[in-house]
Amino acid sequence: MKAFFIEDVRKTSVKEIPVPVPEADEVLIKVMAVGVCGTDAHLYLGDYENPYPVIPGHEYAGIVEAVGERVKNFKPGQRVAADPNIYCESCDNCKQNRQNYCLDYKGLGNQVPGAFQQYMKIPERCVYDIGDLDFTTASMIEPLACVLHGHDRARPNFADRVLILGSGAIGLMHLQVCKNDGAQMVAVAVLL
Repeated sequence: MKAFFIEDVRKTSVKEIPVPVPEADEVLIKVMAVGVCGTDAHLYLGDYENPYPVIPGHEYAGIVEAVGERVKNFKPGQRVAADPNIYCESCDNCKQNRQNYCLDYKGLGNQVPGAFQQYMKIPERCVYDIGDLDFTTASMIEPLACVLHGHDRARPNFADRVLILGSGAIGLMHLQVCKNDGAQMVAVAVLL
């Protein structure tokens, strides 16, 4: 299969690699759509300390190709998307439902191979059925989740005036959410 690699800062390649084999608790997904996130650009530019080479990509959707022997909720042919945050679920923080402080956190597309490959594997606990949702739309679930989290933290009220810094995909999604929630005026500043 083909995979896109960031080999080092500002250096990329496309290589043939073996199709991954899912472990007992993993799902193998045929990637059908993947988004390019600002994080991927930062990895390319070397803005993050990260081990290279890396297969980027964490906003994606696809079709279940195979499942490990302990996978219960998914079967080949199912349409899915996945949470790119892989928590251990066994450290003290995970056991207290504070996964954002996981001691063995792994991020898809930087610490583990991401979705810029034809097939990828991920733990079943990270996978979600998307039903009939088209793959491109489903690949936007993760960035929209980030926007909704930011919206919840900022808590704009009905008829508020809102300023959004940046007019990229995330900024434009914030604009849509603010307007949908009844903001009186939303200004978007283009950052150069």
